[in-house]
Amino acid sequence: MYKAISLNTKELLESGIVGVCWVIFGFIQIFKFNDTIIIASEFVLVIASIFAFIPYLIKTEVEDEMAKRNEDRARAATYIYLNLFITICMLISILKGGWTVNLKLIIPFLIGGIYIVKYIFFAYYEKVGD
Repeated sequence: MYKAISLNTKELLESGIVGVCWVIFGFIQIFKFNDTIIIASEFVLVIASIFAFIPYLIKTEVEDEMAKRNEDRARAATYIYLNLFITICMLISILKGGWTVNLKLIIPFLIGGIYIVKYIFFAYYEKVGD
């Protein structure tokens, strides 16, 4: 009989691993490695994205009201910090008189950071509670 994975492991598969892979992909984009490494990193990113679907295919613990509340709190806290980050960047660009950013280099870090922060907040709320 298979043992059900915990909610923390489920969140790690859905957010933590995927976020780390996005950040690694961002570093590979910045350091301009050869084409073979870039293609391999894209393949790893696709595999990591598939990890996000594993909890839906195997048995997991039943989400109770507290787990759903902790997930909502983690998403809300992530949104608040993302909003703060974007506001700070906007203020810097206004004070600087303009800011040219290559989105192809920034987006992997933003996506990875969002996933990682969401996982960290969920793990913290699951451990500490209210």
